[in-house]
Amino acid sequence: MRKKIFLTLITLFILIPAVLYGIFWVYLESSRPEDKLVFRIENTLNSRAEIRKIKLNPLSLFFFIEIKGLSLNRKDHYSKEKILPDERPPLQNPQFYFEHLKINLDFFDFFKNKVSFTKLKAKGAKIQFSISEGFPEILKPAKTNQDSEHSVLPLQVSHIQDIQLKDSSIVLETGYRDRFLYFSDTELFFHEIHLDTNHLDSKNSLLFEFHADLKISEKNKEKNAGILLNSLIKMDPFLNPETLKINPSFSSDLTVKKNSHFTNPFYMESISQNDSVKKTMDLGFLLRKDSLRENSSLPVIFQYGKIILKEKSVLHFSNYSLTLHEGSFIMYNGSQHKLNGRLQINRRISRRIFTEIDKKAFDEIRKRKIIMKPEDLRKSLLEKHLDQGEIIIDFESTGDIEKSAVRLMPPIPSWNTAFHSAKNK
Repeated sequence: MRKKIFLTLITLFILIPAVLYGIFWVYLESSRPEDKLVFRIENTLNSRAEIRKIKLNPLSLFFFIEIKGLSLNRKDHYSKEKILPDERPPLQNPQFYFEHLKINLDFFDFFKNKVSFTKLKAKGAKIQFSISEGFPEILKPAKTNQDSEHSVLPLQVSHIQDIQLKDSSIVLETGYRDRFLYFSDTELFFHEIHLDTNHLDSKNSLLFEFHADLKISEKNKEKNAGILLNSLIKMDPFLNPETLKINPSFSSDLTVKKNSHFTNPFYMESISQNDSVKKTMDLGFLLRKDSLRENSSLPVIFQYGKIILKEKSVLHFSNYSLTLHEGSFIMYNGSQHKLNGRLQINRRISRRIFTEIDKKAFDEIRKRKIIMKPEDLRKSLLEKHLDQGEIIIDFESTGDIEKSAVRLMPPIPSWNTAFHSAKNK
C-alpha cells in the first residue's frame, strides 16, 4: 500500500507540471505571444515595441522565455491606438534594441495578468539616447488606457535577483557641441537589487558592475579617447515614490584600465601652450596619444550632471603621471570642468627636457656675456618644479574644455628672474 501511494505521488509530481507546461504552451501559442507581450510593454512604458520572435518550449518554459529582436522607440500613432503589430510598418533605428533576451519567469503570475521574473539576461543590445534630456522618455511609465480593445494590465516586476547585459553598445549624445560618448563591449551585472516602488523607504537601492570601452568624439571627428572602464556603482535610483523621479546622485568606484589611451587631452594642450612653459620647454609630446601603463582607481560621485572626484587619484601614463585632487570635476557633456592636479614627467623625458633647457640657457648666458653654468640657470628656472629629478607642474584647469583656462601654481619664472636668482646664489 505504501509503495502504491509513493508511486502515485511520484506520478502526480511528474504529471501535474507536465500538464501545466502543456497548458501554458498552448495558451501562449494560440494567443500570439509576440503580440501579447508587445501590448503589455506598450501599456507599461511610454514607448512603441516590436518583437521579432519569442521562443517557447513546453519543457523549459517554467524556467525561462527567450525573446529575439526586441525594439523600443518613442510612442507613436500605432502604439497609442493599439494597432495590431502585424499591421504596423517596421521600426527604423530604434533607440533600444535587444538581439536576445532570456527571462526567468514566475509561471503562476502569468495567469494573474502580470509578468514577474527573477532573472533577465540581455545580449547584443544597441542603445542610443541623449543624456541632456535626462531619463530616457521611452522607459518612463505609460498612461494606461483600459478601454482599448487590446489593453492589458501593466507588467509587474517582482523578486528580481539578477540582471545582466553583455556584448552590447551604448551611444550617448551629450547635447553639447555634437559630442558623443560611445560605449562598446558593454557588460552590466547587478549584484544587489532591492527595489519596490510601493515601499521606497525600505527598498530603493542597487549595486552593480559596469564594464565598457568608452570612446569620446565630436560629430565628423576622429574619436580622441579609448577608455577601458570597470566600475562598481551603488545608487538609490528614485527620489519620490509618487513621481518616480530619478535620483541624480550616486557613487562609483571607477577603474580606468591599463592600455586606455587619450589623444590630445584638453588640459594638456592648455599646459603645453602656457606662456611661461613655452618660453622654457617644449611639452608637445603631451598632445600625442598616450596610454595608461597600469589600472587606475577613481572613486567618484555622479551628481547633477557632474562627475566629482571623491579623493586624490593618480593616473600613470607612459610618459608622465597625472595626479587629480579631491573635488576635481567635469560635466558629463564637457561644457564645464575644474581640475586641480599635478603633472609629473618621468625621469627619461625630464632628462631630455633638461638637455633642451641647457641649450637655451647657454644661448641666454652668451647673449648676456656673463659667466654662469647652463645647469645652474636651469636649476633656477625649475627650482619649484622638480621632485626627485622629475619635472612637476601643479595646475588648475577651469571652464569649457574647448577653451580651458590653466593656471600654474607657481608659474615658471622668466629668464630674467631666473638669472637674478642664480646670481644671488
